[in-house]
Amino acid sequence: MLAGLFIYTSLDKIRQPALFAKAIYNYQLLPDMLLHPAAILLPWLELVTGVMLLLNVFPKTISGVMLGLLSLFTL
Repeated sequence: MLAGLFIYTSLDKIRQPALFAKAIYNYQLLPDMLLHPAAILLPWLELVTGVMLLLNVFPKTISGVMLGLLSLFTL
């Protein structure tokens, strides 16, 4: 279920990176120079992590990555 959630939420962010960048900007957690790279890289990391968890590839490593992403999103 968590893999599906990560995959589903990443797709909209990948399709509309400008809207995701604006959302990140509104939280004011990153300096401006990291805003656009984060808006492009984070959704792809989220997608790859979800797919790898779904396929059970490196489950312990991917669980750690997911924990990091969930912690970041919780901020």
